[in-house]
Formats: sequence, C-alpha cells, structure tokens
Amino acid sequence: MKSLSKGIAVVVLFGAVLTPQFRQSSRGGIGQYCAQAQTTPPVTKRTTPEVIHLWENGAPGFESRKDVPEVAKDWWVRNVNNPSITVYLPPKEKATGTGVVIAPGGGFRLLIATKGDETARFLNSIGVAAFLLRYRLPNDHNSPYTMDNVRQDAYRAMRLVRSRAKE
Repeated sequence: MKSLSKGIAVVVLFGAVLTPQFRQSSRGGIGQYCAQAQTTPPVTKRTTPEVIHLWENGAPGFESRKDVPEVAKDWWVRNVNNPSITVYLPPKEKATGTGVVIAPGGGFRLLIATKGDETARFLNSIGVAAFLLRYRLPNDHNSPYTMDNVRQDAYRAMRLVRSRAKE
C-alpha cells in the first residue's frame, strides 16, 4: 500500500443523514456520494476486506467479552465486544496516500453497517483508503460500556492506522 502521507480523517456517519430520502434529495452532500457508491462496483481486487481487531486480547478491562459474538442483520450490527477496523484499500494505480477512518452511526445502540461499507467503496473509487470502525456501543441493551470506551476505540483505530500506514 502506498504510504498514507497525506493524513487521516475521521468521518462519522449518522443514520438519519443517510436515509434513502436524503440520498434522493437535491441537497447533494455526502448523500449524493453514497448514492453514487451504491452503483459504483467494488474497486478492490480483494473480495473480502481485511478485518483487524484493535486489541489482540480484547478491549482493555473487557478481555473476557472478546469472544462474545456480534449480532448482525442485513443493515445493522449490535453487541460489539471486540472492536475492529475493516480495511478497504483503493487500487494501487489510484491510491492518493490519504486514509479515512469511518465511524458509522446508530445512536450508540447499533452500527448502520451498510452505510459505512458504501462510503468506504466510494472513497476507494477516488483513491482514498478507508477503515471502517466497529466500536463498542454504550446504549446497546445491557451494555457495560461508556462513551469513554467509544473514544478509546476511536483513538486506538487512529493509532493503528497511522502505525501501519507504510504497509
């Protein structure tokens, strides 16, 4: 991968902003790009993006929850206990050296996974490496997590991406 020398940004996606009504509106914005990403074919040669867990032994203080499975449906994910990033790399000939960490929204109860995936694939189509963050959810049913844990996951994701940028 080309070095991420141009920097890394964090994109936070809120479910309400990326509804089908917004994507079809004349306002444009990120909704316009997400609509384009839905029709943009995957540009990476890898059929399944690489998943990298943020901590080898599980999240600090919650190591015993590392192997508790996530609950996922067509468009959402809940019960995240082992935070991770999913790596979407652009084709080498398009790579710009820029990377973005995407934190999908969902009211801290769930993650709207399809929106993050669409955004990552669009960013790949313009040469930007995307890293989709699955973070712990403090508002999930019976969750032991707090907003401090969410921040810890986001900071760890940024450090991990930066430390491996030359790969």
